[in-house]
Amino acid sequence: MMEGGSKMNVFGKKLLGIILTILIVITSTANTSAASSQSPLGDDFDRKMLADIIMEITYINGLLEPLDLSLGDFLSFPEVDESFYEGMEEIEEYPLTNGQALQLATAPFSRNASTREEASVFGNRYSYAVYIAGENMKRDRYATDLESETVYMYLSHFIDLSQLPGPNSPVDQNSNDGSFSAWITNDDRIAYEIYLNKVANGAMANDMRKSTTALISLMNTGSGAVAKDTLENVGKKINGAQDILATYRDGKTLMQSTVNLVKNKMTEAHSARELIDMVTESLALEDYDDEMSYFAANTVVSIGASLAGGGLAGLPASAGLFSVNTVTMVYKDFYDYACWVSLSIYRQSRIALRFMRYMGMS
Repeated sequence: MMEGGSKMNVFGKKLLGIILTILIVITSTANTSAASSQSPLGDDFDRKMLADIIMEITYINGLLEPLDLSLGDFLSFPEVDESFYEGMEEIEEYPLTNGQALQLATAPFSRNASTREEASVFGNRYSYAVYIAGENMKRDRYATDLESETVYMYLSHFIDLSQLPGPNSPVDQNSNDGSFSAWITNDDRIAYEIYLNKVANGAMANDMRKSTTALISLMNTGSGAVAKDTLENVGKKINGAQDILATYRDGKTLMQSTVNLVKNKMTEAHSARELIDMVTESLALEDYDDEMSYFAANTVVSIGASLAGGGLAGLPASAGLFSVNTVTMVYKDFYDYACWVSLSIYRQSRIALRFMRYMGMS
């Protein structure tokens, strides 16, 4: 009887193993059958190009942040006819009497190197989050939309960790090992939505959602390279303008007033030159220095001209809101830090569920 029982036990274990194998295969098939076999990004998605575009936007916002402005303020200018900006190259050569030329695109990036490095980190991370979100949508029937999945992947790879990655850490170091960040489940999605509703920087996630589709569409039209060059040029103009603005005590309020005036008077003017004159006159009435008023008007209109003709048509203002603060999204204040710590409460159980997905068991 002992021998027969032993054989039955061996047989039972083999049968159980076969059944478990079948269940794993069936479960894995069921979980992927409803997922799309194609990434919503398409086969020609250029991750490097997207990273560069996001870097330029984030860098520009890093320069504008001390002025309480963003690229979104410039992207929200009213649309005008292409002929509106004719002759801007000649207008930009206007010299100031103090010897400082109004040539804006001359300042090297090296002067704001740290801001550019932070922007590069965010660009690489954001672009990878978009890419891995698209890849996961091919295999996860519970995936939602690309915009939301991008936010979730950004959080799982760069925020929802016991130790935040350094600026030189590979973007994919936790994708298929460690935290298995590329294999999120609905438990993660729920945890992240709760987290984003609590933290002060959570609003940035909504900006990311709104911008993802627009940026991908821009790249799909073949305008990615042109847009990147345009944004780089705008960054140089702002970088160069800082030297002159720094010499004027009211530089911050001057630029804010100028942006608002350009936005409000653009539809009244018939050309860029007329717009600059109108804005300069209005600024003079607010007791700003005449030459600085002209410089500010020229700078803002010049940036508007670059953006209007630089492959960025249709890009929403929300796409110009990316900030270097999004790199962490956790350290605004102690409350945000506490919210980040709260993610760790069930992190291990969520990672266990990700691992099961990775192994095809759920």
